Amino acid sequence: MSSGDASAVASSARGERLLGLDAVRGFALLGITLVNMAFFAHPSALMYAFGGDSAAPWWDRAASLGVSVFCEAKFFPLFSLLFGMGMAIMLMGGASRGGAGGGASGGAGGGQVNAAFVWRYLRRLVCLGVIGLLHAWFIWYGDILFLYAVVGVGLLLFSWAPARGLLIGGAVLVGLGALVTAVLTMLGGGGMGEIDATLPQSLAEMPPLQRYFEGWTYEGGKYMLATWASAESEVFSGGPYWSAVAMRMLLWGGGLVAGVMGFGWTVLGMFFLGAGLLKAGFFAPERREARRWLVRMGLVVGLPLAIGGGALMHFGGQHMAAVGLGLMAGMLAGPLLALMWASLFAGWAERPGPMATRVLGVLA
Repeated sequence: MSSGDASAVASSARGERLLGLDAVRGFALLGITLVNMAFFAHPSALMYAFGGDSAAPWWDRAASLGVSVFCEAKFFPLFSLLFGMGMAIMLMGGASRGGAGGGASGGAGGGQVNAAFVWRYLRRLVCLGVIGLLHAWFIWYGDILFLYAVVGVGLLLFSWAPARGLLIGGAVLVGLGALVTAVLTMLGGGGMGEIDATLPQSLAEMPPLQRYFEGWTYEGGKYMLATWASAESEVFSGGPYWSAVAMRMLLWGGGLVAGVMGFGWTVLGMFFLGAGLLKAGFFAPERREARRWLVRMGLVVGLPLAIGGGALMHFGGQHMAAVGLGLMAGMLAGPLLALMWASLFAGWAERPGPMATRVLGVLA
């Protein structure tokens, strides 16, 4: 561990906050909110209706395209990166306190993980998982905290690894996540019908929860999106309450399966990258040139991938090959842009001017 990161970890161990980390975490949450706002206002089936609403005003379609290009799959990798960094701070912070919570052998090498650290880390994962379940079942089904708690066990299993191993493993997992998500989208995204299709009377008259399940097979599933959207809208707008809870559980369960099979690999990969970067001395002054290189990679590679992927998803409509390729491009762009933002915020926090200090403070 470098001297720069050693002082940062020591500060964290004393209970002090790291301004750069807190600021970029706030920035990530704002980006995640922009993506999630559509699902606060619309049925979850909207995520499968690629191409947006062609009848919407141009400003709505432009905003949708902007969120698709610059936000979707761009900010959860950043938040996941910070989770990995936080875990490494916990591990190395224990070493700075004399091994109370864990140990690190120093430099870019591996770490020595003791039982006290494992217990403290697992306790936090259990708390995170409980908060995630309460959030998903009683507030909003699109929770990611429970997935973090599950995937976080994988990070614990490799917390001893040296920085280089974590960085290589993280890159491989990110690529795997993009590939698997794209393939699953291509295989399972077509043939679900139009989200605004008029339902047959026999289907429309079913109770919402029954209609949700019947939509999977009714006339070959061609009304699937429409039945999902109508059932979800009816339950959440009119209740009864426990039907709404049951609907949230169903939607959360489906999202959890998709997350574990698809973008969960990206989440774990970003955990690895975050822990690896922290172990490698990401915040140290001598890593300034490496951070500048990551910024250039984000601009030269990540941004074009994001623009191309967002355009393919937005204009690809029901051509699932185009949508799948667009999703893959976006899933590869997200980690590159996450590394870019983390590098930029680390640099700003290192030598902030008066304006940057105010902005960083607000975000933190």
